[in-house]
Amino acid sequence: MNQTQQIQTLSSNTLPNMNRPKILLVEDEPLILDALAFRMKKAGYDTLSAPDGKQAIELVQEQSFDLIITDLMLPFANGFELISYVRETLKSDVPIIVLSVAGVENMIVEALDLGANDFVNKPFSPHELNSRVKRLLRR
Repeated sequence: MNQTQQIQTLSSNTLPNMNRPKILLVEDEPLILDALAFRMKKAGYDTLSAPDGKQAIELVQEQSFDLIITDLMLPFANGFELISYVRETLKSDVPIIVLSVAGVENMIVEALDLGANDFVNKPFSPHELNSRVKRLLRR
């Protein structure tokens, strides 16, 4: 593929499309957030990103999403607070995947008990994450 074809491919993958699922990515580590956004866009999803829980809560108040991928350990409002807000305050059943290095069993159980649908440990396999995203979006 030549350079012009690569640019056209990237452009077509990033154009908004009303039929594409919209995913909220919540991660305070910029490199991980950029990598997630790149992978999800490459897989055909539209994404919005929030670097902290407070901004994520503001986004879910203003917009609807087809899926949320969030870290647990976030500044201003953590992932548990985000999950609780989405489930209890908004009464939303949007699928939520927790992506975190917090591999402590009680934290995983708490996130799932609050309403998270899945938990993926960092470092994560992009292919595994994409499979989990597809599975949750099919429901």
